[in-house]
Amino acid sequence: GTGLIKMTSFLVGKSGERDTMIELTNKELEVLKMLSYPNRVIASRLKITEGTVKTHLNSLFYKIPNQKTRAGLIIEALRRNRFGLSQLYQIRGRI
Repeated sequence: GTGLIKMTSFLVGKSGERDTMIELTNKELEVLKMLSYPNRVIASRLKITEGTVKTHLNSLFYKIPNQKTRAGLIIEALRRNRFGLSQLYQIRGRI
């Protein structure tokens, strides 16, 4: 059969220490970058179901500690310098 390749990205704390790293799949990162949109819009743009968006969102809440809101996830990603505001605006502008 076809092999599955797990693509990952990391959210790294300012110290850069291994224990501050959070491993995210590419799809989780795509969802994270689009969290200012409703789940149905994210699903449509990423060509996945709303249920799959919710699964990725639940995974993000599990992996990124102490965050209880979508805004909190975005703020933590920005704090960890995973992507800058310009990337968020570029993504938002493309949709």
